[in-house]
Amino acid sequence: MSTTPTTHHHLNGRKLRNLLRPNGRRVHIANTPEEHSRLRQSLAGIEPDDNFDIYLHGSPEHIDAVREIHDHHEQKRTELREKHGNLYEEFESIHLQLDTLAAELNRVNQHNVLLDANFSKFGYDAHLKYLHKGLIWRSSELEEVQSFELFVDLLYVGIIGIVGDNASENPTNFGLLKFIVTFTIGWKMWSDFTFTISWLDADDIFRRLAVILVAAISCALWIGSIHVDYPNRLAIVWIALVLDIFGHGVVIIISRRGQALHPRYQKHIGRWFEFFPAINIEHKTERTNAFVTLVFGYSVLALLYQNRATYGINAFFGKAVLGLIQAFCFNWIYFEIDGWNVHTHAIRRHIASSMIWNTFHLPFIMSYVLAGACLSKLVLAHDCRDTNRETLTETYADRSEEEIAQGLRWFYSAGLGIALACMCVISMSHVHKEFEGQRLSKNVRLIVRIAVAIVLICLPLAESLSSLQLVSTTTGLVALVLTIELYGSTSVGESFWRDGRRCKYWTDCPIKRSRALQEALKSGGEVKVEDLGLGDLQRKEYMAAAA
Repeated sequence: MSTTPTTHHHLNGRKLRNLLRPNGRRVHIANTPEEHSRLRQSLAGIEPDDNFDIYLHGSPEHIDAVREIHDHHEQKRTELREKHGNLYEEFESIHLQLDTLAAELNRVNQHNVLLDANFSKFGYDAHLKYLHKGLIWRSSELEEVQSFELFVDLLYVGIIGIVGDNASENPTNFGLLKFIVTFTIGWKMWSDFTFTISWLDADDIFRRLAVILVAAISCALWIGSIHVDYPNRLAIVWIALVLDIFGHGVVIIISRRGQALHPRYQKHIGRWFEFFPAINIEHKTERTNAFVTLVFGYSVLALLYQNRATYGINAFFGKAVLGLIQAFCFNWIYFEIDGWNVHTHAIRRHIASSMIWNTFHLPFIMSYVLAGACLSKLVLAHDCRDTNRETLTETYADRSEEEIAQGLRWFYSAGLGIALACMCVISMSHVHKEFEGQRLSKNVRLIVRIAVAIVLICLPLAESLSSLQLVSTTTGLVALVLTIELYGSTSVGESFWRDGRRCKYWTDCPIKRSRALQEALKSGGEVKVEDLGLGDLQRKEYMAAAA
């Protein structure tokens, strides 16, 4: 396995930060709006002739500049081909072979072998991702989510499902406290498991001792809380929770801010954190997305019930369908709205945005699980018309209640509201691409989302609402948020109902056939797919026709 730094100077996989237009004007590319402002200020003094442009990466101006430069070089290449003919063809073939061989050498050269040996010398193995003196080293292969990780996710979703059901059975302050404490412990165990998978090959003796130390302090606090009377034990419990959730952040802060300490300690900090395990961003996001998907699936599973009526279309069925629509809307917002058109992910953006993204997933999932557990109780409630308890099977009839507890209303509505608000914060931690003609900006859409979240949290104040009315209202509000997000994230010049983007296809062709295909596309001609697989004789005829 080879290991390459992310700052390697090969063009493959690296963004171009500086361009030169055909007229000699320089173009600088900024990744974020903040970097755009900093570049504007710094370049104003360095290049007083003002012979430069600064574009945001992925913006229409950036794309137009790349196309202009691309067309310019395409024209120069065409001129060289016409001028030198066969000599140019031979040179291009050799150039392609050299690129292929260079890529192969980059994977198997001696530097990579020495690097692996160097990491092993310090108790490391360069198979995952590490920070070494500010430089990120990572495997050239992608770290995929393994099947056993998904199995563990299913196990934890079952655990939090039981915790949520227990909270819905006891909708009181103490029940909520017990739910928060138990759920947080389960989340911490899942997070530690995720990080262990990413850091397994990077756990040297110092890091293992640091993890054991933090775990030992937490265990001591948890054990000590047993011998303290309630409610005084809550102080120890909350200290242990904070240490469990944010304890690893202390190590990160020390490793990043060690230079600000006294020079007496800088030498030790530099030696201890010379090699520091980094989070594999792709693996972390995939693991989190998989867990969130299972949580949404749990909320759908909680809606299931057995109906023994001859004609089962009643209020029970209606509330279950509304709950299904609600889960569908949350899934759409989280994955398709907040996860679409992301310019810079929160983990890549900054350490602060990374910690916000990671931290707010806990209250988001916790609140949604609590609301989903309470929704299963609301579906079975027979406090409105067309909810005959006798139509339910015996198991579900025993769980059906005639009156909804006020605590259950708060758990359900506030859970949805807090989950929606946390999704808003998670979305704010990303940098999304802005495009011309967007119907509503991201900030406007997030303001609407926050307003709906506040309404959801305050909804239990309307005590006269039945279970059907409550579920209908919350589903309507969530659907309203989704509609506004869909409408606002589209362009004025595009259809709202249909995707106007053209379908793209990819294929590997020999150089000559690929060039003929490009020429046909430029001239607007038609190319038959079967022509791309012709033999040598037919290929000559095809090239002659294309020319």
